[in-house]
Amino acid sequence: MKEIRISLWNHLKHLTPIVIAVTIWCLLTIYDKSIHEKVSYVILVFWFYILANVIVVLYLHIEYFILNRGVKIKYDTELLLYIKKDITIELSKKDIRKISMHHSFFYKQPSGIFASDNYCFFEIIMNSGKRIIITSLLDSNFEKKINSDFVIKKRLFASVYL
Repeated sequence: MKEIRISLWNHLKHLTPIVIAVTIWCLLTIYDKSIHEKVSYVILVFWFYILANVIVVLYLHIEYFILNRGVKIKYDTELLLYIKKDITIELSKKDIRKISMHHSFFYKQPSGIFASDNYCFFEIIMNSGKRIIITSLLDSNFEKKINSDFVIKKRLFASVYL
């Protein structure tokens, strides 16, 4: 069985777009300040855009990390084990009532305009009523590991609680 947990690579993969955007933001601000005495309106609009992106990405990243901290997923072709602390839940097709994938409108598209577009999560509802959340911070390609159909729900950004 293969095992998945939150890794440094997943952290870097999710935070890289926002780091690049903030770097460009800082460079443009320095360049604009060197040319003009005051900050131009274009830079102010760009500041607002970057600040909104940073807030959303940091919120999603912290939310996803808290949800899947200490979680391990072990999977095989037919069996999926969800392990959190000392609790192990076996996920098989017969035990699952519904699987839904929540992501933004521009998820995995080159035309994405927000840094939060590479965040998504899966909500697995068991026949017993238990709800399991698997975020892209834990596994960004989880849709390829599921051997069953799932419903896609698009939102502005993929928050579990909002």
